Amino acid sequence: MIGLTIGSCILLLLLTFGCLLYAAPIQTALAESVFLCLEVILPALYAVMIVSQLLIHTNAHMLLLRPFHWFSKKILRMPEVCLAIFLLSQLAGYPVGAKLLDLQLQNGVLSKRQASLLAGVCFGSGPAFLFGTLSALTGNMGCRMLFYAMLCSNGILLLFLTRFLQLPDIQPVSIRRLQANTLVQTVTQSGAALLQMCAMILFFRCLLAVAQASGLLSVLAVPLERLFSEELAAGLLSAFLEVTYLTQLSPATPLLFALFAALLSFGGICVHLQIFAVTGGRLSPVWILLMRGMAAVLSALFCGIGCHFFPQVLLQQTAAFPVSAPAFQYSRTSPVASLLLVGATVLLLQSAAKQRQLRK
Repeated sequence: MIGLTIGSCILLLLLTFGCLLYAAPIQTALAESVFLCLEVILPALYAVMIVSQLLIHTNAHMLLLRPFHWFSKKILRMPEVCLAIFLLSQLAGYPVGAKLLDLQLQNGVLSKRQASLLAGVCFGSGPAFLFGTLSALTGNMGCRMLFYAMLCSNGILLLFLTRFLQLPDIQPVSIRRLQANTLVQTVTQSGAALLQMCAMILFFRCLLAVAQASGLLSVLAVPLERLFSEELAAGLLSAFLEVTYLTQLSPATPLLFALFAALLSFGGICVHLQIFAVTGGRLSPVWILLMRGMAAVLSALFCGIGCHFFPQVLLQQTAAFPVSAPAFQYSRTSPVASLLLVGATVLLLQSAAKQRQLRK
């Protein structure tokens, strides 16, 4: 414990020194990140976050599985509640499935191993994230639909492995009525969740800016430079840490498309840290990372097969993009980014203060 504490202090001191030394690159990274959140993340995810939270609060997501009752019982041997969580995770995005499974763990319905393995399966980027965040990079709607289908295919395949978990029979919950206070709470919680997501994106972009300016990122990306250019290798490594960095790249070749699919299925280290925080560390990150590693390999495989059979759909649109064409542009002289950053910080502080009051 003492060694970990000393190591953490040294790391924090190095990060502080890096922030002071590379203030200009950090300023640029923050401006890019704020505009990314404003122009891409918030418009793409805000509506679907509210809808998914309404489904969860009213238990209406249980209605999603009614057409699959026989399939859930006879083929998957999975309780309907778990199948509903899987379907919702494929629609709503990364942390939703882990959060719902953590509730089942806290209620004593699932064991830690069962909940962790299922959290690795009930995990997806969601169509809103894919179509919104990467819409400038994945061509027309047919291309995006095919790409999303290939990403979902690994989750469906992994879903069959849950037959061997011997999951308990969980009774479906009753549907709740939608009330005015529920709607207000849902909108507030969705806004706070998106602000926390944007705050994590800003933080990781700052770390990446320091790593890139100091040359550390280039050193870590040396193994990838055997296959890609120096700039592209650094971009792929950045996307492994923070998945929205994919908006800075363009999948113009079958190999890059496969890597994009793998990175989207894995989710990035930033996403996994958010899941760890949302679940309070109760789920095992080892099992989740193991399942996501398998999903990344399967996604890359399916995407490679898709590029072989449908090259005109997947690669025709992206071939016109340069390898590192950003999906959005911003003005370096505009004060909007700074104002948005201050506003988001204030809202996050207010949200944290309310949570502390509720805990007391």
